[in-house]
Amino acid sequence: MSECASKQCGCSTAPIIQATTQAPLATGSAQAVYRIENMDCPTEEALIRSKLAGLAGVASLEFNLMQRTLAVWHELPSLSPVEQALKAIGMQAVRMDEASAGQTTKLSIAKMDCPTEEALIRNKLGTVAGVADLDFNLMQRTLSVRHADGVLPDVLVALQALGFEAQVVDKAETASPSASPVTTPTNWWPLGISFVTASAAEAVYWFHNGNHWSVVVLALVAVFTGGLSTYKKGWIALKNRNLNMNALMSIAVTGAMLIGHWPEAAMVMVLFALAEVIEAKSLDRARNAIRGLLDLT
Repeated sequence: MSECASKQCGCSTAPIIQATTQAPLATGSAQAVYRIENMDCPTEEALIRSKLAGLAGVASLEFNLMQRTLAVWHELPSLSPVEQALKAIGMQAVRMDEASAGQTTKLSIAKMDCPTEEALIRNKLGTVAGVADLDFNLMQRTLSVRHADGVLPDVLVALQALGFEAQVVDKAETASPSASPVTTPTNWWPLGISFVTASAAEAVYWFHNGNHWSVVVLALVAVFTGGLSTYKKGWIALKNRNLNMNALMSIAVTGAMLIGHWPEAAMVMVLFALAEVIEAKSLDRARNAIRGLLDLT
């Protein structure tokens, strides 16, 4: 969330008709274009303008809040002072004009199938220098990255830090509209064990009319067999300052266990894991249906 939105600075939600511009002051100035994801209102524009206006060698600034871009005309040998100044005020600036002359790489990410994971990846790759644009296709579980030359290894490392294994899609496969999407097999036995132990925890709790050591054991087995992946995703999200559904569910289940509601914590985690499996299967059916339609044409 941008600083403007979090502090309720009163930014208008009406569409911006014209970009805020300032003509170049020097005809011999070089131009650098940045995309700043968390710049979306005049308050942030004023903050950036006041920070960069005092830098020696900066000739002019041109803002486009609709596209979240900033063009800097300068006479600097290096743009490090500009980028450090933007970073100092919390702005995530990515150089666009460098990456525009680069290339586009299509990646297949088997574990990416919902908007929560898209947001996590977008926030992470938005801080990688040289990445100009991201195009997500959740149905096919692919991500097209427009980037500068030599940046792809950094992109793959960033994705791996989030727990996503990405594979570069062959160009011939990309050109085929009916290329088979990546599917991830479902391991049903952890979910089955989790459901049985969570149900047993509920039954034992009812039989003893309260908590018992066996309730705690059964609940822990249920949580960690069915919800271990949720905890892993939640921890990664928290490390990247992203309160997505996995992070919130991990916090909720942990809180329930801390206050002694062991059966409820176990059953909530099981139901959430089941919901994720149902969502993944639904997307797989939709992918197969689309692929069948493409094969008919």
